[in-house]
Amino acid sequence: MSQLVAEIDNLNALINGIEKEMLKLKQRYEVAVEERNYTGIQLIDRNDELCILYEKCNMQQTVLKSGELEIARREEEIRLLDLQVSELVRRVEVTRRTLTLTLTLTLTLTLTLALTLTLTLTLTR
Repeated sequence: MSQLVAEIDNLNALINGIEKEMLKLKQRYEVAVEERNYTGIQLIDRNDELCILYEKCNMQQTVLKSGELEIARREEEIRLLDLQVSELVRRVEVTRRTLTLTLTLTLTLTLTLALTLTLTLTLTR
């Protein structure tokens, strides 16, 4: 009987040791679950941040494309205005030459008229 009591005590001690080990394993498991949950939350947070960064990147690409289109439009507008300026400069030059020629012809005509009048007066006397 004492042998059975000793064996029961042994088995009880073994059960107690196994229960203590189970408690340690349970605590380690709970710590591991908490760490996993914390890591999962961090992953979700990083994913949210990544989504926000992608949205910002897409918005910046849209703004950049819009800006590039506006620059191209303005460059075309500048090119057309440069053509208009060149045409106006050409017209001014043509008008200046025409005016110079007109003034020369007017002066020549005036001198010719004066000479004609002088000759007419001289001949009539």
